[in-house]
Amino acid sequence: MSTVVSLTLNFLALAPPPRLAHPQFTHITTAPRRVTPPTLLFGDLEGRVSRWWDRRRERAHWRRDRPERIILIRHGESLGNTDRVYFSTEPDSQQELSNRGYSQAVVAGLKLRRLVGNETCRFFTSPYMRTRQTLLAVLKAFEGRTVQVTSEPRLREQDFGNFQDPASVARAKEERARFGRFFYRFPNGESGADVYDRVSTWLESLHRELEYGVAMSADSTVLLVTHGLTARLFLMRWYRWSVDTFEATENPGNAAILVMERDALGRYALTPDSLAVVGVGRKPQLGRVRSTSDGLND
Repeated sequence: MSTVVSLTLNFLALAPPPRLAHPQFTHITTAPRRVTPPTLLFGDLEGRVSRWWDRRRERAHWRRDRPERIILIRHGESLGNTDRVYFSTEPDSQQELSNRGYSQAVVAGLKLRRLVGNETCRFFTSPYMRTRQTLLAVLKAFEGRTVQVTSEPRLREQDFGNFQDPASVARAKEERARFGRFFYRFPNGESGADVYDRVSTWLESLHRELEYGVAMSADSTVLLVTHGLTARLFLMRWYRWSVDTFEATENPGNAAILVMERDALGRYALTPDSLAVVGVGRKPQLGRVRSTSDGLND
């Protein structure tokens, strides 16, 4: 037995060790790692961030440099305000100020001069006769000062038709009271919504003026010489008032002044006195009416 066992052990000792083959790992080659450059992953990230930051700083700088205030002035009393029969013989655009209306405009000019002091003033005016005469009366308080004046047709009065028969206009206004002031369109004329649309297009122009215009700085004032309904629709558009809020407002009186003052964020707040002029402060049923806004971008 011992002999057999010895031979067997010798045989195992001489036999080569078994080969363990792993074909699946035999011919593996490792490909070089491909690293995607950062410019392909993010593009010109640094450049984009830098441009965004520059625009942000420019935007903040522009807001700080916006005019100190925006002021809306309704024209003084016109002959058509004293007697509607004037509209049947003279176009609405040619209605002149009454003597009282001229005096109202002169007084408004004195108030404005005290308010704006020596600030740079940029006037935009409706091309109607009564607003141009109001502007000239206001400018008497600015004698010796250089001001910029621009005639802007989009600030004109709502079109009530051509030559206006007083009886027909009275009937139309009664119908408007039932239909709603904002959407009612006068025969051969405009609705409040039409005026809102053209005022909106001018607001876009105004924002470009505020951003790129000459003589627009933090110590300047923009003044709009316009009409009662147009002024209210301007405020409606700027502060995003609802139609119901607009319907509840009232026309400012002749030569009334509405003041929008810039705050630290570059937004414009309608003063409490101005809110009262358009009747908002006397109507608690409206609740809190928005009176601070950036205009287009808020």
